[in-house]
Amino acid sequence: YSIPFLSLTPVFVILVAFVFRGEVMSPLSASGILLIVLGAFVIDARSLSDLARFGGARIFKDKGVLLVLSVALIYSVSSVCDKSATLASSPLAYVWLFTLARAAIFGLLLFLSRLKHGAKKSPAFERRNLLVLVFIGLIYFLEASFQMQAFEYGNVAETIGVKRVRILFTSLSGFMIFKESFTRYK
Repeated sequence: YSIPFLSLTPVFVILVAFVFRGEVMSPLSASGILLIVLGAFVIDARSLSDLARFGGARIFKDKGVLLVLSVALIYSVSSVCDKSATLASSPLAYVWLFTLARAAIFGLLLFLSRLKHGAKKSPAFERRNLLVLVFIGLIYFLEASFQMQAFEYGNVAETIGVKRVRILFTSLSGFMIFKESFTRYK
């Protein structure tokens, strides 16, 4: 219910990238980002009146929405930092080091989970779960590699804006694969 607010990340990125990198968006690019944001709210709307409120008071009353807006702001700062780090090294070197750091942290957490719950009770160390984690890690590595390479060619906000189009794909796959409800307004 609050995930479409994550589509505001590119809007925050426009401001953060301008302040820290001096990146300026063209009016056409900014319009495209606003369309992506609007599209996410259309997908989220429960009815036409809900869409007309464009989030309305929910933004200030719903703790989940406030948390997702906080995440969007954090993503905007980290995206600008990602671009700076990528340009200071190379896309693959940065992603490789970042992925290794994440793997080390998650490996430590899994190890601590095993210590806490015992070797036989920790589902994370079952072979099938480890294979799933490796697969997820590979998908992340590919996604991050393409994103960092895209940073070399465009503004941070444009890259993240295109990335946020996945909200549409997520909603459609939820409808088609998981048979989630899809109202006639969507």
